Amino acid sequence: MTIKVETRPSQKCNGECSIFVSFQYDYHIIQTIKEFPQRYYEPSTREWELPIYKLAELQQKLPEFRFEIVDNKSILEKDKTPIITNFAFKTKPYKHQLECFNYGMKYDKFLLADEMGLGKTKESVDIAVAKKQQNGYTHCLIICGVNSLKWNWVNEVNTHSNESAWILGQRKLRNGKTRVGSNKDKLEDLYNLDLLNHYFIITNIETLRDTAIQTKMVELFKAKKIQMIVADEVHKCFDYDTLVVTNKGEVKIGDIVTGKICIDSVLSYNIQTGEREWKPIKRMFENTTMQKFLILRVETKEGIKTVKCTDEHKFYTKNRGWVCAKDLTENDEIEEF
Repeated sequence: MTIKVETRPSQKCNGECSIFVSFQYDYHIIQTIKEFPQRYYEPSTREWELPIYKLAELQQKLPEFRFEIVDNKSILEKDKTPIITNFAFKTKPYKHQLECFNYGMKYDKFLLADEMGLGKTKESVDIAVAKKQQNGYTHCLIICGVNSLKWNWVNEVNTHSNESAWILGQRKLRNGKTRVGSNKDKLEDLYNLDLLNHYFIITNIETLRDTAIQTKMVELFKAKKIQMIVADEVHKCFDYDTLVVTNKGEVKIGDIVTGKICIDSVLSYNIQTGEREWKPIKRMFENTTMQKFLILRVETKEGIKTVKCTDEHKFYTKNRGWVCAKDLTENDEIEEF
């Protein structure tokens, strides 16, 4: 049997191009494709859309089939053409960083998944500064998934660029030290963004839980006051074996992310109504993290449950609202999961 693979502009997958796979009905091929976390079926054309970089893996998984590949070279060759050649780097980039820079200047959305130590922060800073020079960007927002990284970003911006960075809500104390204030202070900074005179604006992921801040940020996005966003440390918070309540029963979260089990929805808690409800999985990331996992022992109606997660992962408690795992105490009453 022949499997036809065609390269075309993406419809549902991330990135500019995808592979579109078609074949006569075969249960084995279908189940193999379903193992990929990101795959979409279009009934009208009877095609499966997969990320373009998954072609080699697909061929490896189905060695007994012949692949007929239709390559759109005009699309693929675009990745080899530099967009900007006269950018003055403050710190000299390595070859892989230059490749990342050229790629980042072409695309508005992409996942930078270099391993630790390869300079993802420098790459992001260089792209942000170049887009300011080339496109006239006003501000770049840095969202830190790990709170302690905010100050590291300030240092990295100073090292790799001639721009300055401001942490939302930072205030000078009488003793000369700097602290990061409340959400009220952060919101005040957003209302006075034009007066801050800093290109890079930094905050932590927890800031976005504030409704007023969400509203103001959306307003700034629409007004093109913030034209670039970098989300740092978008990593998995749970251990592979952590069980999640799904429409197919309790399933390991790792099996969901890797596509071993296809899940339609997971059980969620609605803070507004105080009730549990089923919600669809909108997005998944299969990323590694070098952070140590905490082991929590939680008392539930069914007995003691053990949960492994990163220290910054938040749990909803009935007595204190959202609390980071590292800050939980024996007196906290976690909403059962």
